[in-house]
Amino acid sequence: MTFFRLPLVFRDPCAQYPDPASLMRGLHAEEPEAIRCLSDKIASAVHSIGRKYSLSAEDIKELHIDAIVVMIQKIREGAYRFMGFAPSTYAIKVAGMLARNYQRASRNRYTLPLESAVHLQDGEEALAALLQVDLLERLLSKLDERCRTLITLKFLKGLKDQEVLDQHLTAYTTLDSLKNNRARCMKKLSQMATEALQKGED
Repeated sequence: MTFFRLPLVFRDPCAQYPDPASLMRGLHAEEPEAIRCLSDKIASAVHSIGRKYSLSAEDIKELHIDAIVVMIQKIREGAYRFMGFAPSTYAIKVAGMLARNYQRASRNRYTLPLESAVHLQDGEEALAALLQVDLLERLLSKLDERCRTLITLKFLKGLKDQEVLDQHLTAYTTLDSLKNNRARCMKKLSQMATEALQKGED
């Protein structure tokens, strides 16, 4: 893989990328400003992740660069497909996976036991586990459109339930119906992830 250096400029690198779609186009073209924009967007989160896992300052710097390198590589390979949410979200999840691997000094990809996550009612832990094993996008594509929408709005776009209702982004009109249906979708997603891991998918 060709290594790159983040460009040393002082203007806001994100100015020309006002939305996730434009940033994704820039990253796909490997524009230096787009790469620096992604770097700026994930810097604070990566630092927090590094501190959480007690990484040294040098390791945190390496983690920052590695997360970007992995993101660009995923785009090059076509393994990362844009689904409308911020590319930085994926890069931060990559950083979390790498940080756990740094801490454990292990090449074991599956750093959290999915079995302990799929039984939790909340669903966020299960989603985090899926992101760690890089299966989320593949599994989401296998769900029906209703479930994809419910999970994407909540966990990938970060919208609050009341915002989803107010903007009429789904067919549901009450918080209870929205939460109950999303919980069922998360259960399906978790079951699919369990089956995929048992089959050794990656």
